[in-house]
Amino acid sequence: MQMHHFAAAAVLALGAASVIAQAADLEACPGPKLAEVKSVAMLAPDLRAQLGSDRADHTGIADRGEKFNATDVILDETPKRRFVLAGVSDKCAVVAIERGGRGYFVEMRVFAYAGSAWKELRRKALREVPNSVQELVAYAGK
Repeated sequence: MQMHHFAAAAVLALGAASVIAQAADLEACPGPKLAEVKSVAMLAPDLRAQLGSDRADHTGIADRGEKFNATDVILDETPKRRFVLAGVSDKCAVVAIERGGRGYFVEMRVFAYAGSAWKELRRKALREVPNSVQELVAYAGK
């Protein structure tokens, strides 16, 4: 019985820590201060590398509006991911990417600039394709 209470307390503590971590992730990402980026080519080189934009096969990433494979059938080297948009400041980047496959979804990735490189803080699946940085940041806070 005591072990059950300990486990429940541990789960609650982890949940609270996750909410605090998510809020801390976004402290450097205030929506109005993020510049909207509508092309993967406009991102910093190390961010592009982390997103896989340098790969010339199905594991790469298509730019916004370009053709991508939204299915789980690989017939050619068309990327299975497509850049949607990003909000970027000197300390933070929030990026949305469409991911093809059996379970098509939009992935949000949050990065912080730490020292001399971008570090990924977290990933989250979104239900809808964001149309603006404000929508993207709002999804990030949920």
